[in-house]
Amino acid sequence: MPVSVPNEHWRWMLCSSSANARVSAERALALDEHNIGGHATLASLAISRMDWEMAIFHLRKFTEVKPEDAPAWGDLGLALSGAGREKEALTAFERSLALDSGHAATWFNAGLNLRRLGREQEGVAYLRRVAELDPQGELGRLALQQIA
Repeated sequence: MPVSVPNEHWRWMLCSSSANARVSAERALALDEHNIGGHATLASLAISRMDWEMAIFHLRKFTEVKPEDAPAWGDLGLALSGAGREKEALTAFERSLALDSGHAATWFNAGLNLRRLGREQEGVAYLRRVAELDPQGELGRLALQQIA
């Protein structure tokens, strides 16, 4: 029989887990400022809090060490967009797509970014690409809704 755990306990566990991850990542970076695992962890935690500037900082550090990592460039684009830095975000999204043209989430975020920049036709073309890459998935469906 499953045991019921109160929501407060789960919230405490999540907060504790995040705090432990943060401390561990900070220790790793204290030993090696180029530790991509530390930067990735702190960037992920910052994104979850929508702390865009902190996410940008750690993702830039990550991409300095590992410049061919397409998902990191896509995450950097997301963080830059969250910070309202749309032109810089587009550059990061384009870098990500140049490294891996099959990542539907990056096409989606770049398409929305292009629309925010007033480049409607290009944005729609990117969203159509999402629908091609993920025809049966939720992201493909969301892209088609954005086009309609």
